[in-house]
Amino acid sequence: TMLADIMELNIAQNVTTGEMVREWVVGDTISCLAKTIIEDSATTEASGKKFAKSYKEKGSIKLKSGVKISSRKKVTNIRDYATGEILMTENKIDESPTIYDVEASVPVFDPFGKIIYYDTLLKRADVQYGN
Repeated sequence: TMLADIMELNIAQNVTTGEMVREWVVGDTISCLAKTIIEDSATTEASGKKFAKSYKEKGSIKLKSGVKISSRKKVTNIRDYATGEILMTENKIDESPTIYDVEASVPVFDPFGKIIYYDTLLKRADVQYGN
């Protein structure tokens, strides 16, 4: 089993300057199972060029959990439940957890129409905070 932190956008107004300050903060921690999506090759939409083992370029992850995750949130700090070791990381200067955008979250049903879990597709966020 794994754990992941769900980040929410917090918007507040600076009392001194009146500026609106946007900050991503950890809201919830969920139990999950994460798997890297590995394809033999992929085509970039703009160029049509093929790249082998493109998972490093795309940074896609399939997350299985008991909750639907809104596409307005981000996921970070995917880690092992027992050891706390961060399992999904990129090669970053400060070795902080990778931040992922939520592409889609869809329910998976049993044969009787009951939701048994949600599959969520995550893509590595272009902007990695704290780097």
